Amino acid sequence: MPEFSPRCLRSKNASLVSLALVAMLVGCDGQVSRVEEGQQPELVEVARGDVVRRLRATGKARPVRSVGLRSRLGGIARTISVEAGDFVEAGQVVAVLDVDPAEHIRYLTTRVAVMQDSLQVRLGREEVRLNQLYVSEGHVSERELQVSRAELEVAEARLDLDRRQLQLIEKEGGGAALVAGGEVSLRAPVAGAVLARRLEEGEIVRSAMTTPGVGRDLFEIGDFSAVVIHAKVDQMDVNLVRVGAPVLVGVEALSAARAEGTVAHVAPAPAADARDRVEYDVRVRMTSTIPGLRAGMTCRVDLVLDERRGVLTLPVESVRRRSDGTWETLVPEGSKYRSVAVELGLRDERRVEVISGLSEGQNVRRHPVQDAGPALPDPGLLGRMGG
Repeated sequence: MPEFSPRCLRSKNASLVSLALVAMLVGCDGQVSRVEEGQQPELVEVARGDVVRRLRATGKARPVRSVGLRSRLGGIARTISVEAGDFVEAGQVVAVLDVDPAEHIRYLTTRVAVMQDSLQVRLGREEVRLNQLYVSEGHVSERELQVSRAELEVAEARLDLDRRQLQLIEKEGGGAALVAGGEVSLRAPVAGAVLARRLEEGEIVRSAMTTPGVGRDLFEIGDFSAVVIHAKVDQMDVNLVRVGAPVLVGVEALSAARAEGTVAHVAPAPAADARDRVEYDVRVRMTSTIPGLRAGMTCRVDLVLDERRGVLTLPVESVRRRSDGTWETLVPEGSKYRSVAVELGLRDERRVEVISGLSEGQNVRRHPVQDAGPALPDPGLLGRMGG
């Protein structure tokens, strides 16, 4: 006959006690609520609250538009006053060029052309006026009047073209007096951040006006009067995102600064740069500002997918799924627990809406995490929904 040591007897007796405890917790309907020895189950109350289902993603801040700055006159860069990343005001001087002598002559030639065209227009208008008078007296034919009118239209069109060209050069060069002196000041066309600087001191700049196809953007300035966040959303969640949905944007680089926004666009096709996952671009337009926000900063995008306000709720650890797919919770009944079927609604990462099965103020058992089984939220969403 085998011998039993005192340790074995103690182990056997403990097992018998545990079985007795489990048997005491069998409810009328046969459901068993397991309670660890020496641990009192925590009870939670069915209470009214808010359930907000969110989707969290990361994105990059970008200006709503960017503007390239070119020089209408060629020359040599004398001074550059900004670096990439600097914020500039509209009209601020970002660089000064010494105009190339040949370009300066072209500018002066354009000024002369404007003066010549102005004189030609005045003479043409006088000729038309006289021809109209002579036609009525029979000294000039109707055909001659039409020719003079056509010549006047050509002269006016040429004058308008030369004037626009001259005004554009002078405006982008910092003024007529400055350009006439052989100097060009490149000024920021909009207020914003310098996204790119493609010019160094002493570098030769080709004219964007006289050499088609050669001119290039010397600076790229992002207009941060409106900011958009470009984020990517997994294919499992993209159908939950709606244009116009409210968004909360956070920037950890700026001490977790926050701002509000709305979903402006949801891409109909997957992102071209997606690799391991199928993701869709979602563009969020910010409706409030974050001081110091720069292009390219990583932002947390918190999208509100759905919400229920003032509904009956329970912590997600208070319900568990049955084998038939329905949900249950355990309600105390004396020294035992009775299983109650519940119908659930919206859920987030903390609470779940109770549609039926329980009433406000009832107490139910909160399951330990290790005993909750396939606890809410759905494990498939847990990795994509923030805490």
